Amino acid sequence: MREELIKKVIFPKPGKYIVAVSGGVDSTSLLDILSNHDDYELIIAHFNHGIRPDSDLDMELVHNLAGKYGLGFVAESANLGKDASEALAREYRYRFLRDIKSEYGALAILTAHHLDDRIETMELNRQRGSGWHGLAPLRATDEIKRPLLDIFKRELVKYAKDNNLNWREDSTNKTLDTPRNHIRDKLAKDLQLKERLHQELINNDHIRDQKELELKSIIDNVVGIDLNKITINRSKFVSLDVETARDALFYLLQNINNLDINRDLVVSLEHFIKTSKVGKQKPLSKDISAKSQAKGAVINLG
Repeated sequence: MREELIKKVIFPKPGKYIVAVSGGVDSTSLLDILSNHDDYELIIAHFNHGIRPDSDLDMELVHNLAGKYGLGFVAESANLGKDASEALAREYRYRFLRDIKSEYGALAILTAHHLDDRIETMELNRQRGSGWHGLAPLRATDEIKRPLLDIFKRELVKYAKDNNLNWREDSTNKTLDTPRNHIRDKLAKDLQLKERLHQELINNDHIRDQKELELKSIIDNVVGIDLNKITINRSKFVSLDVETARDALFYLLQNINNLDINRDLVVSLEHFIKTSKVGKQKPLSKDISAKSQAKGAVINLG
């Protein structure tokens, strides 16, 4: 079983990485898998959201894991409270991870997202009316690598048990008070549905791959890219229909480090590029901004 699972792991190239470890079975298994390879310099990063009263025990477990594997450990705590949304928790967590990546000069952040996460997110995005990119979610980027994307949760649980790993269960995953947990519960009870959605996800990945090839051709015609800035030709950009323009921006932005992409950001940037007066600036994150120029817009990457 171990050998079969290891074959499915998408190992990143050798180098220094930040490993996001929550203390759950997914990230604990990822850490164990990676620690058996000498090609990596790993720094364990743990963010304590302060959402559950027992979250300090998660941080203690992860700290102990760092000692077990002889790895560096960095943690940060917040007090978001039990009513904090998944989106808010994610925002705080990834801000922390990106800061640590920058501080340590790591190649990328490694997370333990797996195949079940992708299927659940696809269904969640469908309910929200997401487009093609939302129906093939949680793919690796230059900034965030996800080695477990081809592995089901049940395989990770078996790996952890077979290798006598210690982890903590997040009690909030068992409640049915969030849309994601409803989806998770439904799929756990209907494995045939889960497999059908898995096949649909594979098809959606093919659609996204083809779409991104088409968008790359458009981007190559409309955009100039160098080390520190991206220049968008306004006249060529305006000639695109609205849907294509927004898809092109999504494709363009998805691999920019330290940038959280959402629909509101894409829509507002599209409007800014088309209509803003020369000299006007638009912040995209704390480090990245767009500036309107006579012939278009420039995104300064910091």
